[in-house]
Amino acid sequence: MGIDRTSRAQGCLLGQLAGDALGSLVEFQSPDEIRRSYPDGVRELADGGTWNTIAGQPTNALFAMGIAYAIQSGCDGKDLYQHIRQWSLDMPVEPALLDTIDKAAEEPPADYVHQQGWVMIAFQNALYQLLQASNLEEGVVDTIMRGGDTDTNAAICGALLGAVCGRDAIPAQWLDGLQNCRPEAGHPRVRHPRPECFWPVDVLELAEGLVKTRVVKHTAGYSIGNRTHVRSLFRENVEN
Repeated sequence: MGIDRTSRAQGCLLGQLAGDALGSLVEFQSPDEIRRSYPDGVRELADGGTWNTIAGQPTNALFAMGIAYAIQSGCDGKDLYQHIRQWSLDMPVEPALLDTIDKAAEEPPADYVHQQGWVMIAFQNALYQLLQASNLEEGVVDTIMRGGDTDTNAAICGALLGAVCGRDAIPAQWLDGLQNCRPEAGHPRVRHPRPECFWPVDVLELAEGLVKTRVVKHTAGYSIGNRTHVRSLFRENVEN
């Protein structure tokens, strides 16, 4: 039985949040520094890190392209990669982006550290992990161990893998940390309190609610080959 749409949506948000929180523990460190501190990989949510956050506290909310398609279609990683590559050929994108997509099929980015924050690194890494990682956990951990802008890279990777692999691919410790993360004022380990609306404790319910928002294709599409591409997508709320 395939992974249902709700599970993929939940996996996407959980993967993004967990990747972000795990990556924040070692953000801007080199691969050697990370290996010295975490010889077995950054695998557990914990308090502290570069910005001294509590376990599970999100710092970025970046998503890779293709997430919506993965959730809606139920495709696997290789199929999603091929769709992303085809879209890049169909649309007028920069040559650098085309090159990044092609490179991702063969290798991860050559340098994660000296161009921190550059979205091409995060994008190439996410596509590489989509094709090569044995599971979501290994893809996120491998991403973090490469250093650099670890929380951004892992958030994008986790979101994409979560959209493909679903909720059950999220390790139990990550899920528990996210569902119990309340960075509120007065907490002895919280230096930067967040409003309750930004807490990840209700992420499963949020994802389920988002799935109930149907994406409707606008009629202004255009055909390329035997595919119909939609210029605009409108969101329409529907009843249960």
